[in-house]
Amino acid sequence: MEEDRNIGRVLNVDSFRILVEIDKENKSLTKTHYFGIYPVARINSYITIPVGYEKIVGHITKVQMFTEVNESVNKTTITLPDVKRLVWATMIGTIKKKGSEEYYEQGITSFPSLDNPVCFILQDELDIIFDKKTEYTPYNTETKNNYYFPIGKSTTFPDYEIKIDPDALFSKHVAVLGNTGSGKSCTIVSLIQTLLKEDFRSKKITNANFIILDTNGEYSNAFIRKNDDIKKIKKIGDCLTIDKEGLKIPYWFMNFDDFKTLFKATESSQAPVLNDALVLAKNMSSIENPLPLIVILNYELKQIKTIILDQNIDAYRKTQDIQKICSEIIPLMESNITVINNYCAKFDFDYSNNVLSKLKEFSAFFSLRPGKNYYINLSAENFLFFTAFYEEIQVDLDKLVSYFRNLKDSFNVDSPVYFPLQDFIEKSLSAAMNIQGRENSRIREYCSTMILRINSFFNDERYKILFDNYEAHPFALATFLRYCFGKMSKVKMDEFGKDINGRKTGTPPFLNYYQNKVDSKKKNHQIVIFDMSLLPSDILENITALIGRLILEFLQRMGKNKEKRGTFPTVLILEEAHNYIPEKKHDGEKEAISKTIFERIAREGRKFGLSLIVSSQRPSELSKTVLSQCNSFIVHRIQNPEDQKYIQTIVPSINEDLLKQLPSLAQRTALIFGDCVRTPAQLYMNAADPLPDSKDPKFMEIWLKTESEMIEPDFEGICSEWEGQKIE
Repeated sequence: MEEDRNIGRVLNVDSFRILVEIDKENKSLTKTHYFGIYPVARINSYITIPVGYEKIVGHITKVQMFTEVNESVNKTTITLPDVKRLVWATMIGTIKKKGSEEYYEQGITSFPSLDNPVCFILQDELDIIFDKKTEYTPYNTETKNNYYFPIGKSTTFPDYEIKIDPDALFSKHVAVLGNTGSGKSCTIVSLIQTLLKEDFRSKKITNANFIILDTNGEYSNAFIRKNDDIKKIKKIGDCLTIDKEGLKIPYWFMNFDDFKTLFKATESSQAPVLNDALVLAKNMSSIENPLPLIVILNYELKQIKTIILDQNIDAYRKTQDIQKICSEIIPLMESNITVINNYCAKFDFDYSNNVLSKLKEFSAFFSLRPGKNYYINLSAENFLFFTAFYEEIQVDLDKLVSYFRNLKDSFNVDSPVYFPLQDFIEKSLSAAMNIQGRENSRIREYCSTMILRINSFFNDERYKILFDNYEAHPFALATFLRYCFGKMSKVKMDEFGKDINGRKTGTPPFLNYYQNKVDSKKKNHQIVIFDMSLLPSDILENITALIGRLILEFLQRMGKNKEKRGTFPTVLILEEAHNYIPEKKHDGEKEAISKTIFERIAREGRKFGLSLIVSSQRPSELSKTVLSQCNSFIVHRIQNPEDQKYIQTIVPSINEDLLKQLPSLAQRTALIFGDCVRTPAQLYMNAADPLPDSKDPKFMEIWLKTESEMIEPDFEGICSEWEGQKIE
């Protein structure tokens, strides 16, 4: 019976490919057998090669026919050319036996010999390869039968569904690649929609975590079902879309690398000042360690001395400046004097007696009368009083400031601690330059360009996403991460706006936006979409990196408890990833911080339950580190030779011949291979419904409309919003 199935013999064997010569009697592309009619030598079809008790499965990737002219024995004999048909096939797996049961296993452990017979594949064998069953039976480790989730149909065998192992797909990283318009976003949407619609052992998924960084604004409508009246009736997975209005990320969540990259601080001079400034700003009100507050106060005292000695400032201006400083630092010292004295006592220095009391005495020398005329007491005796007392405590102040260096070593400058934005440049950055200026007198000159950049970020409307006058509020980071993960049902609403120690706390800057977006004020969402289509390109890398890092570090900290590690699995989808995870940097530019973060996620995220779906139309521009960490690939049409070559260098060599089909793939058709699928295959992806907003515009249909039928864009409304005007 097996001999009746023979279609040829093996001519050549290499590490993963065989060359087969088709028997001469098989003249057609099919062969009739008592089981039916079977295809012979058809691209993307399968063949089997019996080796002992096993059958190696080969995927046909190339067929060829040529004629071979034989030399005639004599001139009177006519010799007809010999026609040969050859088939190249990639060996992709093995049909094995366990008892009387047969099962399919990807990969090969034995190789055929030369002249080994080759057979067409039977339907029973296809049933084994595609696991054609009516019920899902996941997690059968004995037969490795975890491929139960259907995502499309085979292009070669339309009666068979292509099934994947969702754990293998999502627990490791996935690359979805293809030219624009080839169906990448539809594939991602189809995967999520199918997953959330399917029943698994009579249960539906209700606790998934998908976070989509959408740089093209395509996904917001893909998870909203509408009726004929275009009314929203259901959100798939309770999808939450966060657009530019809702994307509010408090600046204090940034770590030192984020600030340094955004402000382009040079390593030699500007970065140390920025580091000191952040330590001062984040710890100025720290009860445990008031040293940053002391550094600020000491800086203000030095400012008074500088004002006194400045010959270019008139008496009226000097009085105003001195009184302003005294009115700020005296209450600050009084409100923290116990903590300050307890700390300074460690160094045998009484801050209150030596500084506060004399500063009050000095401040009392200046009095103001109502009206325009001030009584200005600028006697040399009063100025000498201050300079004498300042010089007296100068040694102790310098000693205290020197301890600040130890603070920098012990304090984590990356901690997401609130600090007021309005005081950062004037106080924290100035004090930091004063500290660094003890070793470099030109430090202010060196930092001038960085200060200009910081001012531009603080005052530019485009960067209000980060740098707005956000208020300190309880559970700030936790609430933002709930927002990112879509777990808002247990957010601590009652804690916002409370009076704590006489100060009223604020509310999360995105809270009003969220409450206006959802029907319920507290709700969980399985899909969260960050619509970044209107973000300035020069901040896209920083925003994506910040969101990615916060998500990773949260899961890492949760994973410190090994029992909880991986118990909150999350999929982060990176749309058009080459825009912010580039392989190459432009000349003279530093490595993109987003590339650093997502390469770290690609290497470490899987251990903590964070996986990536990386989508790109230009894989040759995408980070090789990220792409090489992907274990599963869904590849649509790719026509650029550089991109084709790049993919072939990344993916396993066993799929090399399969990838030659990339330029000819139809829309919605893809090649799938890797850990997630039982065997490499070409498939039609399940249709997405609803579709993402990535369809091609219908030029002719629109251009043929009459003037009365044509609907013009709202130029005034769009441009007014563009210009920053609020449109009611």
